[in-house]
Amino acid sequence: MARITKTRKPQAAPKTAMELLMHEHLNALSVRGYSENTVRSRRVYLGFFIEWAYQHGLCEPIEVTRPVLERYQRYLFFYRKKNGEPLTFRSQHTRLVPLRVWFRWMTRQNLILHNPASEIELPKLGRSLPKNIFSAAEVERIMTLCDVEEPSACATGR
Repeated sequence: MARITKTRKPQAAPKTAMELLMHEHLNALSVRGYSENTVRSRRVYLGFFIEWAYQHGLCEPIEVTRPVLERYQRYLFFYRKKNGEPLTFRSQHTRLVPLRVWFRWMTRQNLILHNPASEIELPKLGRSLPKNIFSAAEVERIMTLCDVEEPSACATGR
């Protein structure tokens, strides 16, 4: 049986300095052992930001300030998917975290003097209840398995 491989379309040359730095950052992540899926998803989410910044006339990372990132965060909040639904807070969070990591990397590489993303507040993630909860009948059945007269009866499975 022949092995099917996906062909990747060649990447266009970077339009901006931010795109070039994104590629350097992603290469650094690969060298540090990050999974291919992580690198791919960060490329997508950083690409969303870079495209948004380019549309707003921002091409250099030093042009990105905290207010710019807050505007991007508001953009994500008001963004609507093709079906008209807003992005969940988790999706917004997922798109902002790679930005924080990327700007921290640029700061550590002395490519920018200050990390504008260091103080950005991420959306609060809600806590969800467990998906599988025992029914009352299942709890009763488990409780009847235990002999309360013997201290270790439940542990032995009698």
